Amino acid sequence: MAVRLEVPLYEVRHRLAAVGGDAQAVNNVDDLVRLKPLINTARGSAYILQLKARGIAVDDSTGDSVVNLRKIMAGHGRYTYMNELSLLRLIRTERLEGKIKMLPAVFNAEPVYLWASLK
Repeated sequence: MAVRLEVPLYEVRHRLAAVGGDAQAVNNVDDLVRLKPLINTARGSAYILQLKARGIAVDDSTGDSVVNLRKIMAGHGRYTYMNELSLLRLIRTERLEGKIKMLPAVFNAEPVYLWASLK
């Protein structure tokens, strides 16, 4: 019915968001295992099982990413895990600049392809 084009359109990268004043460096999943933070993420996210398998506490009680960002601002959880495109958009549209920051480490990346109909 459709074919996937060979060249990815872009890459989705998964990153952490923290409150603006959080100075803790997190470079990889091993740092998260060592820190033992509570991480908020959207319900049904594919990476929940990966985090839990490493012993990381995850709150996936909501599918609303804005709520998850507000949770870390209120002290419920230390980080929110999501893709960087959504995170950048939410920081801008919800006017969270300075209140929420995206940490530099990329925890997972996956290509996104264009699919074309055979018709």
